[in-house]
Amino acid sequence: MSDKTLSFLTEDLAREALVEAADNFFGRRKALDDEKDMFEANLADLARLRQSVLDRTATLHRLLLPGNAPAFYATLGVDPGPLLEAAAAATPLGGKAREWVMPKTWAWTGEGEYEKLAITAYAAVQDRMDEFLHGRVYVDSKSGRKGISVSLEALSAWCDRLNARITGLNRSMPASATLGFAKGLSPQQVEQERLVDAPVDGLAQGLDQDLAISGVDCGRVAALALPELPRPDAVRQAVARFCAELYARDRDQVRAVMDAW
Repeated sequence: MSDKTLSFLTEDLAREALVEAADNFFGRRKALDDEKDMFEANLADLARLRQSVLDRTATLHRLLLPGNAPAFYATLGVDPGPLLEAAAAATPLGGKAREWVMPKTWAWTGEGEYEKLAITAYAAVQDRMDEFLHGRVYVDSKSGRKGISVSLEALSAWCDRLNARITGLNRSMPASATLGFAKGLSPQQVEQERLVDAPVDGLAQGLDQDLAISGVDCGRVAALALPELPRPDAVRQAVARFCAELYARDRDQVRAVMDAW
């Protein structure tokens, strides 16, 4: 085999090695960038679901009359945390949406009608809150496979895993390492840099910082947190007692809300 043929083979092998290194370097980064985009889309979906929780909660609070929500949650043994302030800025359901989600049902007495509506309204809030916190099992209409909808619980865990993979990739595959590998395939370039005493270390550090993948701010997920609410069956009697006392104390105001429902 001639020296010329050997040179061509060496160049071909070097070219293949460079292509493989580039594919690995950029391919893994693109995969993480795509996952980050998917994460952001899910975060936006979760924020919309949270707003749905708050709109339902604002509707329940209107039914309880202004100022009574804190006492209501205390009766349930729940610390509402950010729920009160967030719901105060939300838009209560109205019209057909309210009739569909929180319909009035007939009862023998006005007090009974109010209690039943309050339990229905609370159940609608708790159901959507549970979906927001833990997700819902669904069946994909195309594939028939089961999945779990976006939730605070799942997104929090995903954020931690995603950041761990990003940190791992930045450490295990810095840009300078790939660049060093590529230069190692060209002894002439290495020798030239050695002769001109090029400041490789400083450039490499800056390159690693510039091309490092940025992590995801998991605090944005934590900021969406809302409190867990007990299931309606577990607090039905407590809700009924609270509503009975409220109806007896503020009957006219309650009736005005009920008539406008």
